[in-house]
Amino acid sequence: MNRSITFLSLFLIATAVSAKDKNVIYSPDQGVLCDKKSGFCADSYGISVAFTKEFLGDKAAKNLQDQIGDPNTFDATSFTMSNGVHCETKQKSCTVSKYDNKPDPVGNGVLFGQDQASAPEAAPADKSSNEVLFSPDQGIICDRKGNFCADDQGMSVAFSKEYLGEKAEKHLMALIHSVGGADKWDGSSFGLSNGVSCDTKARRCTGNNAEGYTKLLFGN
Repeated sequence: MNRSITFLSLFLIATAVSAKDKNVIYSPDQGVLCDKKSGFCADSYGISVAFTKEFLGDKAAKNLQDQIGDPNTFDATSFTMSNGVHCETKQKSCTVSKYDNKPDPVGNGVLFGQDQASAPEAAPADKSSNEVLFSPDQGIICDRKGNFCADDQGMSVAFSKEYLGEKAEKHLMALIHSVGGADKWDGSSFGLSNGVSCDTKARRCTGNNAEGYTKLLFGN
């Protein structure tokens, strides 16, 4: 599967990464944006304690956890960075400020990407593939940008660790912790980085090229 990434996307992401030692806001890894001044890191799902600890250190992670307080009342999907850029990860949108809806190219480029991957084939693919979306085994879909893998039961910590590594496992565990633990976590419904949404309870996926994902996960 061939994908093209716009020159603008490459420029913005490369600029953010190369300036990480000088800038307050920088991208330490694909799909992650950190704000040294505000003391947090975020990905396409929102503010992440795990990524904050990994890239800003234990002190920043502890301060963030103290600010979060009760995870049941904290909305990690909506945040404003120290330069005024406001992001709503549920809408996959960053704007130049909370009151100005002009899109912020760096936030949108780093967190949500500019390219859209097409649906993978239903047949298993090599798990060493560099594709953003790939199927490492029958009935499993992995999303490198989203940092998770899922099967017909929903998002899976075990498969995420097996096929994407410990970083993906930590990312998913942080999401589970953010909603109050496994008892309150519902990973049966999830969105892929190309805009396709899947509901394992309804056993179907919706969006562009969703038929391929429905067949892959549920055999429909």
